[in-house]
Amino acid sequence: MKQRKRFQRISALLLMLCLLSALLPQAAAMPSSFFEQHSDWYFDLTKEPDRAMTVEEYIALVRAYSYWSVGIDGESPRDRDGDLPSPWAAPYVREAAKYGIIDPATVDYSQTITLGMAMEIIVHSKGLFGYNAINLYEFRGTEGLTNEQRLCLNTAVDYGILQYTPKMNVSTQLLRRDLEAKYLIPSPSTVLSPVTGQKQRAANYRYSMAFFEDCYNDAEKSREQLNLFKQNSDSFNVVSLDCIYLMQNKVNDANDGRSYIGEFITHDLFGEEDPQLELLAFCKEKDISVLGGVIVYYDDSILRLLAADDAAIDAAIDEMMEVVDEYDLDGLNFDVEINGNTYRAVYSKLVTKLSARLHAEGKMLMLTVGGYMWDKSEATTIYDYDVIAQAADLATIITYDLHSARSYTNDPTAQAGEISNLTYTSRCMRYAATVIGADKVLLGIGGYGICFNTTDHTAKNITMPEVWALREKYKAQEKTTDAATDDRYFTYAEGGKNYIVYYESEAGIRRRAALAPAYGIAGVAGFYVGGSYTEMFDQMKKKLTDLPFTDADPTQWYYEGVEYAYKNKLFNGMSATTFEPETEMTRAMLVTVLWRYEGEPQAQNGVQFVDVPSNEWYAKAVAWASENGIVGGIGHGKFAPEDNVTREQMAVILYRYAQKKGYPTANRADLSAFPDHAAVSNWAKDAVSWTVSAGIIGGSDGYLLPDGNATRAQVATILMRFIRNILT
Repeated sequence: MKQRKRFQRISALLLMLCLLSALLPQAAAMPSSFFEQHSDWYFDLTKEPDRAMTVEEYIALVRAYSYWSVGIDGESPRDRDGDLPSPWAAPYVREAAKYGIIDPATVDYSQTITLGMAMEIIVHSKGLFGYNAINLYEFRGTEGLTNEQRLCLNTAVDYGILQYTPKMNVSTQLLRRDLEAKYLIPSPSTVLSPVTGQKQRAANYRYSMAFFEDCYNDAEKSREQLNLFKQNSDSFNVVSLDCIYLMQNKVNDANDGRSYIGEFITHDLFGEEDPQLELLAFCKEKDISVLGGVIVYYDDSILRLLAADDAAIDAAIDEMMEVVDEYDLDGLNFDVEINGNTYRAVYSKLVTKLSARLHAEGKMLMLTVGGYMWDKSEATTIYDYDVIAQAADLATIITYDLHSARSYTNDPTAQAGEISNLTYTSRCMRYAATVIGADKVLLGIGGYGICFNTTDHTAKNITMPEVWALREKYKAQEKTTDAATDDRYFTYAEGGKNYIVYYESEAGIRRRAALAPAYGIAGVAGFYVGGSYTEMFDQMKKKLTDLPFTDADPTQWYYEGVEYAYKNKLFNGMSATTFEPETEMTRAMLVTVLWRYEGEPQAQNGVQFVDVPSNEWYAKAVAWASENGIVGGIGHGKFAPEDNVTREQMAVILYRYAQKKGYPTANRADLSAFPDHAAVSNWAKDAVSWTVSAGIIGGSDGYLLPDGNATRAQVATILMRFIRNILT
């Protein structure tokens, strides 16, 4: 059974690339030989991320990692062109054909798969089939699809496999990157389960957990970080102090039958003026939960002693509880980062007993857990995620040690590399949210750099101010590892030695933090190594806390536009908590937005349209726009304020507004590049051509859609571009 469980965990992470966690079926184990033979680019979606998947790749991925299938032997079916599947994919294609998941005669194995085709395969793989569709949804790009395929798309939405957006184009080719990052990420959770011992969520912040790192051997840095915390305390509601050390001599003394009082929070260096004591008092005043951090970094001597004697475990827990009681802490953050699974059993026993002691006193246990990497099995680590799910109230997943200074120094074969990346973080969070539970998981984000000496093969963690100072000193060119995730690095040479510095950029932190609402997890835990890094908290807030709208997804294309419109008071949400990005915007709404941006000027002659009563909320805006030639009505003295504004109408309104303001509007773009260019009305061609040339309107999936109604998300984004590109 142990071996079987091991194999299940080896497969669990890649399983999540295809199916949502809430819908996963029970499955038989997959032999490790499969993972060893096929952990190549076929199933590694980090490789060739912008290439569309082929039909056979997708079939094999679904079958191999959704059900831990080994495929079946026999003769491979030919596709509609008479071709056989690739040898590596053949066992899974045969299996899919045998169980009716695909009809080989209707597919081309080498064809790039579309979103619509992908949903048909995944729905059939789950045994749902199209007849289980409950609701009917509108999709673009459905020409040529069979009724069964249409039903499968609706079934995928009904069963939570596909995140539906109005007018989603299902003919879009499914890029390898999009499979993980776009279509199969769980929807944001609006209701989180309560956490034992948690006092409150910070005002106006949905996701607002954080660490505070203690520089206990440096009074100046410790004071600096205390001040930094105070400046950003409005976004915190759980703080962990690195203040308790379960050292070997404690356990030795306990084994010898002697009592031992640990270091607790005070340090000889600081005495009674220890900044941590001041921080503790500050948190109590602000009603922020404070956890004592038990830190054991990469040293197995303590766990070796605990494994040898259960009495030592009890003694260690007694020591920790003494500190909790002495300082009236809200609980403990137990942080063990030892590689390997040698002490897996004792770790599980320790955290289980510690949890019981804390909960008996109404206290909270946070466990800090090493990330689950795609080239490792959870079973090879010290952490048993099933145990963590039972014992922990919160679990911080460390997603910032993809390449560490310690690993680089200890392993001569290690390569210098990024601290984290979006794909790694996404996979860590997907697995942890599935096994531990989203409402307990915190996304750990680092805020530091690593300076690799590639000549001597040494490395050290450095603060962000040190990163910036090095970059400025050597006028180093900042480079990006991946435009999508925005991980940064630069190189320099000094004294005949070569260096490479990797660090967390502001955009990288913001994009990783955006995964918190995407997965509906409890929050974010910020960790940083020394120095002032206010920007880290600013960036975390940007994607976690800026907007009050629960339906504005930070991972979607429109988020920046919605944020811009809201912050600049162009227009508000449809309610206090909803923006309704896909709701279509009316003509009155758009004109009012421009009127507000102009400063709400008074028209000289008042309303001129018979269908615009002077007491309506939009009357002054329509009067101003009409008087200045920005709108001209629809004929017969009418404005049609409640009609949805079309994309070409919006282009004309912006075009006329720019002319009124005296901005250049002579440039034109060749609209023939758009398949539907002929659908642009003659009266709108100049305006549409100008907005395209100015980068204001770029089309939707390659189409202009001139007579399509503009959504609030589209208007927010287009107005942001209009103001940035033209008006400022």
